[in-house]
Parts: sequence; C-alpha cells; structure tokens
Amino acid sequence: MASLQVHSMLEIKPVESKSDQAKYCAMCGIVYDPEAFAYAALDERVFVCVSQFRIMEQAGYIYDIAEPPGADDLEAVILTARATLNFIDLCGTPRACIRTEYRDLPRLLGFTQADGEWTLELRGYFDGPCEGEKQKK
Repeated sequence: MASLQVHSMLEIKPVESKSDQAKYCAMCGIVYDPEAFAYAALDERVFVCVSQFRIMEQAGYIYDIAEPPGADDLEAVILTARATLNFIDLCGTPRACIRTEYRDLPRLLGFTQADGEWTLELRGYFDGPCEGEKQKK
C-alpha cells in the first residue's frame, strides 16, 4: 500500500541538464529520452521522482513518471505529475495525454480513457479551488 511521506522541503523543478535527466532516468530504470522535457522531485536535495514529457501542437504527452526502485512516495509522484501538467497548461496546450499507468496516476489526476488513450482537458484544470477547498464549503 502506498504511503504519504512527511517532507521537510519537497522541491519539484524542471531538470535543466540533460546529464541530470539521464542520471535520474537511470536511477528509476526508465529509458532516457533526450528530446523530452523533465521535472524532478527532490526532498532536501535527495532525488525522489522524475517525469519525462513532450509538448506537441494539440497536447502534452507524459511518457514517464517514476521513482527509484524501493521508493514509495505517492505524494511526490502526484505533485511531480501536477507540476508537469501545470507546465503543459502554461504553454497554452489544451490537453494532456499520459502514456503510463504508474501508480494509477491517470485516474488519480482525473484523466479519462477513450480509444486506449488517457486524456485530460487542461482548460480550467488549475483555475478553481482544489477538491479539499470545495469540500470545506
């Protein structure tokens, strides 16, 4: 069962160096894509999670989100995925597709499946209050 971790300082930021991206991918056992953008989650500067994605004309495609073997930090995975989606949205891309079902992320993030592809409309996705805020009212 996945657990939420206590983070003293979780940072999720773009991976600026392709050598760092390759290193993070190797640590997670995923194929490094030099053409992809990447985000990494670091807890007190210790690597926790990586995402790789591309932005095409009509959609952003998340190809990988992964943790190193033995890691179990669902919160970092979700936050990394949301940071990736936010970047795709800020680029003006109207929808996102996710090509991995790692840790059931498509469902957790609100993607829907049609014709074998998980998609999410980004228009308005980050505009309203979060689900927790809606429930308080």
